[in-house]
Amino acid sequence: MTLKSRRSASVLAALVLLLITVACGDNGPYLTGVVHIGAKYEQPGFGMHDGESHTDAGFDTDLANYLGAKIGFTPKFEDVPSGKRVSALTDKTHWDVKLDIETFSITEDHKKHIDFVGPYLLTYQGFLVLKEDQSIKTKADFSSDMTICTVEGSTSDMPLPGGAHLDTRSDYKACIEELKDGNAAAVFTDLSILYGYAQVDKQLKVVPNLTYGRRQRYGIGLAKGHIEDCKKLLRALRDYMKEDWAKDFKTELPAIVEAYPDDWETQFRPDPSDLNQWSSCQA
Repeated sequence: MTLKSRRSASVLAALVLLLITVACGDNGPYLTGVVHIGAKYEQPGFGMHDGESHTDAGFDTDLANYLGAKIGFTPKFEDVPSGKRVSALTDKTHWDVKLDIETFSITEDHKKHIDFVGPYLLTYQGFLVLKEDQSIKTKADFSSDMTICTVEGSTSDMPLPGGAHLDTRSDYKACIEELKDGNAAAVFTDLSILYGYAQVDKQLKVVPNLTYGRRQRYGIGLAKGHIEDCKKLLRALRDYMKEDWAKDFKTELPAIVEAYPDDWETQFRPDPSDLNQWSSCQA
C-alpha cells in the first residue's frame, strides 16, 4: 500500500468512527442546561402539575430535581401519556424529551428501544375500588362479566383472573371516572400508583392483601447511546437512594407508609447495590 493509500485509509477509518459515535448519540452534552423530562401532570404522589403557579410536585418530581442538582441541569417537565413514553425519547421530530421519570417500568421489551437507569422504586400490582365495595377481596371474586380498567401502554395491560374484561383508557383519571360511574368494577395497576389516588380521594380504597402480576421496577428512561450520561445518572441515583429516598417517599406517599407501617421500605425501596443489575450501564 502506498503512503497516499495509507493516508486515505486512515482518513476513511476516522470518518467511519465519527459517524458511529454520532449515530450512537454520545456526541456532545446531553444532560446540561434545561432538560425536558417526560412526566405525569395528574398522578397523585408521583407527579402533579399546578397550571396556575407552573409548579410540579411528587416523588418522581423530587427525584428529577435531585438528579438535576447533582448532575447540573434544570428539569422542565412535559406531560407524556404512558403509551407515548418510548416514542417521546426516540422520536425527536415531535418530542424534545431527554429523560422519562414517570413510574416507568423496566422491561425487556422497553429495553429494546431505550436505555434505563434504576430501579428507584419497587411495587407489586393491585386493584383500586370504591371504598364501600366489598365484592372484590380475592382473585376468586373476579368473573368474565366484570370490567376492570387500566391505562393503555402500561404493564398492567394483561389477562386478568377469572376472565375479567380489561378496558383501557389513556390515563388513570379516566379509569377512576369509569369506576365512579359504575362502568368498571376496579382499576388495575401498580400498588404505588393506586395508593397515590386513594390518599387524595377518600371515596377510593386499595383492596388489601391482593396483588396480581409481576413485581414492577421503576426506572429512568433515556435514549440509547448516551453511555456517559447513563453513568452520571446511575451514580446520582445511588446517592439519592441513600440520602433522600426515604424522606421523599414518606412525604409524597404517606398512604403506603400507613398501609405498610412495619415494612414499607422492604416492600418498595430497591437495594442501591442492585442498580448495576437492572441499569443499561454500570458505574
